[in-house]
Amino acid sequence: MIDQLVQRHPGLVFHVITADPVELSTHSLPQRHIELALGALPAAPPANVAAEVLFEDRQVVMAGIDSPLEHRRKLTLADLIDEHWVLPPPGSAPRRYIDEAFVAHGFNSPPHQSQSSTYRSSWSLFAA
Repeated sequence: MIDQLVQRHPGLVFHVITADPVELSTHSLPQRHIELALGALPAAPPANVAAEVLFEDRQVVMAGIDSPLEHRRKLTLADLIDEHWVLPPPGSAPRRYIDEAFVAHGFNSPPHQSQSSTYRSSWSLFAA
């Protein structure tokens, strides 16, 4: 997508940042600090922000290949609640989906957790 835009508009400059989608939709976009954002859609984007769903994202639970959980089948959240989780920060769009899944199954968020707002640091924590 960026390649196509740059070919059509050679002077266009892109700055890639990592930010919370809620902050982007409520502050950065309406105040025109940025012109475009790609990311998770907040539950209710403000009226002054146009949003279009590009695809539906699936949330998955992952475990390391050497984890004792790796060979188990039909795991439930109850089986996993006391494991150490790497989760997005509270209030972020991905975390909201995760918290809703736990609540739907009668649980609060996992008690043992690390938090990360970037995929790169999540992978680092996950691999540790």
